[in-house]
Amino acid sequence: MHFELPNPEPRRETLQDLAYRQLVDALMSGRIPPGRRMTNRGLAEMLGVSVTPVREALHRLISEQALVSLPNGSVVVPELTSADIAEMHIVARELEGIAVAEAARQMSAREVLRAKKTWCKLGESIAKGEDAETLSQLTYRYCSMIFAGARMPYLFGMIQRIWMRQGPHIYVFFPEFTRIEAREKLVARLFDALERKDPDQARALHQQKLDLANEWWVRRAEEREQLERARKAPLVPIA
Repeated sequence: MHFELPNPEPRRETLQDLAYRQLVDALMSGRIPPGRRMTNRGLAEMLGVSVTPVREALHRLISEQALVSLPNGSVVVPELTSADIAEMHIVARELEGIAVAEAARQMSAREVLRAKKTWCKLGESIAKGEDAETLSQLTYRYCSMIFAGARMPYLFGMIQRIWMRQGPHIYVFFPEFTRIEAREKLVARLFDALERKDPDQARALHQQKLDLANEWWVRRAEEREQLERARKAPLVPIA
């Protein structure tokens, strides 16, 4: 899956662009899990390009905080704390809210229908018990269709950088994450608002969806952190 960012001045794609795009796709779809260490050479072999464009793409992703450089020269997807998740939610809630409201104004009926069909395909995939990667890709695909419909490429890019940090972590919780019933009901109402071209309602519904997802995600992160603290706590001798 490729997440298209509209470009008013198309140019020929370089090997660095190709490597960057493939890594972004891998991060967003969760194919690179948190904590996995990667090297320039290993990624170059995986992507089928030379080391130089991979190195340049990694530098870009490190500057965007999607990856972290380690002292030994390898890179890793950083773990997110519950505080990190809460902070990103505050930012994403505003940025995505703007995008969804503008999408309600700008999207054609055909574009809304395409996004809705992709969301329906996600529901079918969940019912069939398909793998987490498929569910993750379909989730990001229908969301990106809506955000791209806002016709605001700079805003799309800012949202994309948040997705790059969230993707590997959300993937860990698929398919459970997609089975939050209240969340899916909000998505259905969101598409109704997009079809009616109601920007205020569309924004409110999308933000409610994000609030539900964030509450669920933070709770899972806090549970993980509690387990980590318990694992590291010194044993107390029994008298």
